[in-house]
Amino acid sequence: MGKLVHLSCPDCGYFFIAKYGIGKTDLAAGTKDFPSEEEKEVGVNFSQYIVDNPHELVFIRSLIREHRPVMLKTWEHQPYVCPHCARLYNRFTYHFIFKNGDYAPSFTCLDCGRVLEKVPMKQTVLCPKCHHRNLEIDSVMPWE
Repeated sequence: MGKLVHLSCPDCGYFFIAKYGIGKTDLAAGTKDFPSEEEKEVGVNFSQYIVDNPHELVFIRSLIREHRPVMLKTWEHQPYVCPHCARLYNRFTYHFIFKNGDYAPSFTCLDCGRVLEKVPMKQTVLCPKCHHRNLEIDSVMPWE
């Protein structure tokens, strides 16, 4: 289902575990005990993924109510990088499609405020700690 990619810097020892997709335990937990009718409607318990921003949960629920019917095209964990300062993040992202459009969130860097960019699975990025070399992929493991 999902993948965990271990990245590290050969110069300074910095490491980051990038999350891609959804783990099997996420899928099992996501199909029961929905905290709202809106989450039940699209079949995903967003409350289990978005634990640090209750405002985003309120936004998602209101978006679903406002644009019914809504189809959830994707929902997954995805690493992002700041193109300015190279800081790495794991973010939970989603993409809704509705009659008159769609919505996918954008994320900003907590350090410099720039818009973050998705990091594709095989792409290496500059080390955010030493800024000397790109991080190397040490291992790719299935995410249970």
